[in-house]
Amino acid sequence: MTAFCGMDTEHGRAHGLALLAAAQRVDELAAQLDAAVRAAPWDGPDADRFRLRVAELASGPLPHGARELARRGDQLHGEADEQDIVSGPDETGPDASVAPEALAPAPPGDLRRGYLHEDLPWLPTWIEDPFERTLSASAQTASDLLGRGLDATADVVDGWGEDLGWNVDGLDQLRHDAGSFGRSVTDLLTGERVPTVAELTAGALLMTASGGIAAYEVATGVDSPLLDDRSEVTVLDVRRTGATTAPHDLADLILDNDEARREMAGREGADAFDAGRATQIRIQEIASVHGERPRFIVQVPPTQGGVGNQDAWGAQGNPLGWDANPRLVAGQDTASMNAVRTAMREAGIPGGADVLFVGHSQGGIVAAHLAADADLNNTSGREGTYNITHSFSVGSPVQTVLPAQASTEVVSLVHGPLVLGAERSSGDPIPALDLAGLQVLGGHVSGPNMHEVPLPGAEDATASGASLPFVEDNHESVVRDAHGVPATDQGYYGSVLRAERTDPTLVGLTRELEGVYLGEGTAVTRETVVEVGRADLR
Repeated sequence: MTAFCGMDTEHGRAHGLALLAAAQRVDELAAQLDAAVRAAPWDGPDADRFRLRVAELASGPLPHGARELARRGDQLHGEADEQDIVSGPDETGPDASVAPEALAPAPPGDLRRGYLHEDLPWLPTWIEDPFERTLSASAQTASDLLGRGLDATADVVDGWGEDLGWNVDGLDQLRHDAGSFGRSVTDLLTGERVPTVAELTAGALLMTASGGIAAYEVATGVDSPLLDDRSEVTVLDVRRTGATTAPHDLADLILDNDEARREMAGREGADAFDAGRATQIRIQEIASVHGERPRFIVQVPPTQGGVGNQDAWGAQGNPLGWDANPRLVAGQDTASMNAVRTAMREAGIPGGADVLFVGHSQGGIVAAHLAADADLNNTSGREGTYNITHSFSVGSPVQTVLPAQASTEVVSLVHGPLVLGAERSSGDPIPALDLAGLQVLGGHVSGPNMHEVPLPGAEDATASGASLPFVEDNHESVVRDAHGVPATDQGYYGSVLRAERTDPTLVGLTRELEGVYLGEGTAVTRETVVEVGRADLR
């Protein structure tokens, strides 16, 4: 006897997500393989033949297989949607009263991966592949020659400047920013990667500003700390506490993150944390009554220091100054990223441990870039590597990078829609700085594990002058009254309280985190607060 059963749509979507994740992983492995072979110290005919074979695999069969996996994953996801529409209780769609068990894949995007990893269907492969490899190699050679020429010129200018008694320290900063911008452009020209418009814009602005700073220092002899690119950090204090109450829900995660901006964990002093000296990274070790291995929540605070304070643009000891924001968007490795890496080591997080990042504003950008770092976010289990399972942020422009692992879920909350008008304005403009992940060739940075959740924000009259109260109203994570009590109807905290049980993405995220990082059955067995500052406190 045989029977026919319709599609199990949830299993269909899960398998589709697995196919999409596999496609992304194949692309990542192909790029890593090609890079490793290129860097191997091996010369001779055998090495040339081996590199050619690997290049053929990395630009032909492997990306073709990844595209086919992605196509089938998208197709399966679409068929599951169609099945739900047909099988819905009123033939209008799935029963909305049934909450999802976990995060559903984000809608398919139009991510551009670079011409080496994309297929031109109208051009035969036997023509396309050799042409693209030649073009890529030529672009790389031209970039290398230009880079060596600029380095030689900079060395000569450094030597002349020192002989003449000039202050040439700014030239090193210019070289750093020019090199970073050049690498982004090279990635585009060689077909390895398509950068975002925000990345190239931030990189160009940093390079231009550093050029002006270098010229100023040469002309005046004054060493300016503006946009200082130093990324070394030092640990100033480590404080550990015993068991505390585990976060109950997503709103509690935001409250815990906000507390990292204040005096906490036994530190004596004023009510407000000294933002100019260092930053506090709060790390909670989570245990479950089910006996699973410990997991960790890493709380990364937002930008610290006043936007109008010149010290906050490079001179202050806090690694999460305003100068870190454009560097993060430009794709640079910053002191704020190193602060979190250092804090995770100091807190004793073992290699391979599961980690949930929580961030607000710059904290969310830092978390997203660490999740995109394959040297940190992987399952090798080596010391200094972690399995970043989730990155949860509010008010952060994070859509410029993809996580290194397809299993890492990135959930970003934004207040919107963004409306800027002469009479009234609304929404949070900060998350919009990523330009929705717009790439220079027209695609968008996107993936099934990247979820942006728009929530209604405050609306206010646009004030005159430079004061824009709607920015503060919409961008603040937690709004507190004069007694320090959080307002339940303002800030991202209030928005999450209203939406975490109704928004499908937040409901799915809560289901994934419950019993693992938060909610019933979990407890904070140890909390560590690590104060980290820049190594050179000017």
